[in-house]
Amino acid sequence: MNRTTGDHGSIRTVGAVETAFTITDALRTHAPVGVSALAAELDMPRSTVYVHLTTLEQAGFVVRDGEQYRLGLEFLRYGSSARNSCNVYRAAKGEVEQLAEETGEAGNLGVEQGGQRVILYKHEVGEAIYDNTPTGEFTLMHWTAIGKAILAYRPREEVEAIVDRHGLPRSTPNTVTDSEQLFNELDTIVNDGYSIEDEERREGVVAIAAPIRNTDTGHAVGALSISGPRHRLKRDGNLNPAFIDAVRNHANVAELRYNHY
Repeated sequence: MNRTTGDHGSIRTVGAVETAFTITDALRTHAPVGVSALAAELDMPRSTVYVHLTTLEQAGFVVRDGEQYRLGLEFLRYGSSARNSCNVYRAAKGEVEQLAEETGEAGNLGVEQGGQRVILYKHEVGEAIYDNTPTGEFTLMHWTAIGKAILAYRPREEVEAIVDRHGLPRSTPNTVTDSEQLFNELDTIVNDGYSIEDEERREGVVAIAAPIRNTDTGHAVGALSISGPRHRLKRDGNLNPAFIDAVRNHANVAELRYNHY
């Protein structure tokens, strides 16, 4: 590439690194794929894509099968290290597992990064494999119970900055798309101690989450949830109170561990 640096506002970036990550991100969703097809998908010169793929292959981040390429398992090592470095993961992992075993639904641990909700860990038992949310998934905060539980315990100016950056787009007919409605819901979450995702990200899926807070700041560092089909989490249109209690109890234990780790 001729370009070695790029401008993002006042921040200068390395163009070759940006290209490498653009290619690996495309492999995440299109692999296995050949050089020509990938170059066409990204509207890049074939030679540029080939050089980057060869470099990534030599480093172990890309694997070639014949004429096609896919991501290598080297990413798994880095992902595991990144997750293990999170205190909230070490504090809450066991509680996610116990919550899933207790309720029979998918247990999830999520955090915020870049104004989005990231699934850090999940545990499923029996028939709980329903939501099909992968570990490492990034999605908008206002779509999810975990995201809203975190936002409710963050400073208003921080929440406003996230809304300004990502907007409040709709995922389903139930998604909150009005900022005033969102802030009213966040106030309710603080009062109740838990949040609800009522088919706001995916129709038919309901989730209940509770925050894990840093007691020094009061801010949420993550949230713990269960998710599953509407007919299992709700009774006569209302949330199962036993599920609400379970989520809050296990989040409280995770919070105690986080603050005394």
